[in-house]
Amino acid sequence: MKYNVELGFENSSFVQDTDLYCFSTDSVILANIARIKKTDYVVDLGTGAGIIAILISLKRECKKVLGVDIDERAIALFEENIKSNSLENKTSALLMDVKDVHKEIGNGKVDVVLANPPYYLESSLHGKDASSKIEDKGSVEDFISAAAKILKFDGDLYMVMKTNRLVDVLVLLRQYKLEPKELTYIAHNKNSEPGSFVIKAKSGGKSGLLTKTLYIENEDGTMTDECKKLYEGVRKE
Repeated sequence: MKYNVELGFENSSFVQDTDLYCFSTDSVILANIARIKKTDYVVDLGTGAGIIAILISLKRECKKVLGVDIDERAIALFEENIKSNSLENKTSALLMDVKDVHKEIGNGKVDVVLANPPYYLESSLHGKDASSKIEDKGSVEDFISAAAKILKFDGDLYMVMKTNRLVDVLVLLRQYKLEPKELTYIAHNKNSEPGSFVIKAKSGGKSGLLTKTLYIENEDGTMTDECKKLYEGVRKE
C-alpha cells in the first residue's frame, strides 16, 4: 500500500510503499550530511524509492542527480517521486546493477557518490525488505568498487553502514584507492552505543581521518541541535 510522507519543506512529499523497503533515519542523515556543490554530478547507488536522491535534489543546488537500483518496482516508485516533486529537469532514475553502472555513466565522471548498501552479510531476515538488507543482490564491495570506477579523482563517496561492518568498509575503501577522511558515528543518544556510521572517502585522497559522533536525541527525547541543523531546509554549499 502506498502512502505519502511529508518532507517538511517546500510542500514536498515522498511516496512509500509498504510492500517495499521504507527509508530509515540512516538514509536521511546520509543525504543531509553530504557536502555537495552546485556544479556537482551526484549518483546515489542503491537508491530504492529514491529518498536520498530526492532530498539531495530538493535541498541542494547541484548540477544533476542520478539514482541507480536493480529493483524494478523501487525504480518505478522513484520515478513517481521525481515527478510528484517536479524534479525531472535535474533528477533521473536508472534501472541497473551497481556492478555495471560504470558502463552507462563512464569512468571518472561523477563528483559525489552516495550509498546505503545492504547492511548484513547473511541473515535470517525474510519478507518484503530482506533483499535490501542482506548482500544477496549486491555486496558492500560491489558498491565501493562501483563508486571507485565512476568517481572523478578527488571526488567523494559518502556511505552509511552498521558499525559492526566498519573494518570491512575501511579495508575495502583503501583497496579501491578511496581514502577514508571523515567518520561520523550515529548514536540514538549519549547513553547508547553507535549503531551505524557515515564515512566520507576521497578518490586519491591523502591519509588522515577525522572522527565524531552524531547524537539523534537529547536525554529528554527531543532532537539534538546538531541533528536539527542537518534536517533544515535548503542548504547552499
